[in-house]
Amino acid sequence: MYPPRVIPPLKLKLEYGEEIRENELPSLEKKIQEKMHSVNKIHPQIIWLKPNTLERAVKKTQFLEKAYEKS
Repeated sequence: MYPPRVIPPLKLKLEYGEEIRENELPSLEKKIQEKMHSVNKIHPQIIWLKPNTLERAVKKTQFLEKAYEKS
């Protein structure tokens, strides 16, 4: 069995901090994309989430969302 194929771009959901203003997100996004491209050779699509919107885990945190399993 083969793992699922990831069709570019890789989508990253990132929660920005409370001290970050929304008008700062485009420049922050560019910096993140450039760094990930230089280190990992990928150019991700960043999906910004408002502060405190990601689920907080009390146990082991699931870092990857398997979108291919959703129906």
